[in-house]
Amino acid sequence: GNLGGGINQFSSPHGFCLGFNEELVIADTSNNRICLYDKNGKFKTSFGVAGREEGQLFNPRKVI
Repeated sequence: GNLGGGINQFSSPHGFCLGFNEELVIADTSNNRICLYDKNGKFKTSFGVAGREEGQLFNPRKVI
């Protein structure tokens, strides 16, 4: 990916891990979202709403 907020773009990605079905899960810190890619690197989905309230993300740095 490259710098930005679109699909296959990141802004300060910090943490990543493998999901249950071998997905790559990435904490896209400055975009306040979590991105999921399949094992071949194809974008599946992302989620996250910026904020500090319950259910919102504020600069996520880790995924477990």
